[in-house]
Amino acid sequence: MLIAAQKQATGAVKNELEKWLSAHDYIPKEKIAAVTAIYDKLSIKAICEKKMDEYYSLALKNLAEISVDNNKKTPLKELAEKLMKRNK
Repeated sequence: MLIAAQKQATGAVKNELEKWLSAHDYIPKEKIAAVTAIYDKLSIKAICEKKMDEYYSLALKNLAEISVDNNKKTPLKELAEKLMKRNK
């Protein structure tokens, strides 16, 4: 998420993010709240979820192309689905 925020941020938002990232003396709750607010402003969660979906689709496509009995692929597919649906 941080990398996406650093790529997306510009101007005052970028300065604010850099300020918090370089801070050495801070109250953790304040830093977490500030950085989370920046992530929200930049729609970082949506960007990361889109990327997750892309990798998930690619992984399933690649798994389907492997010449192994489908029954042997089922546990891996179930694990991947479980990971995608878990609460973060």
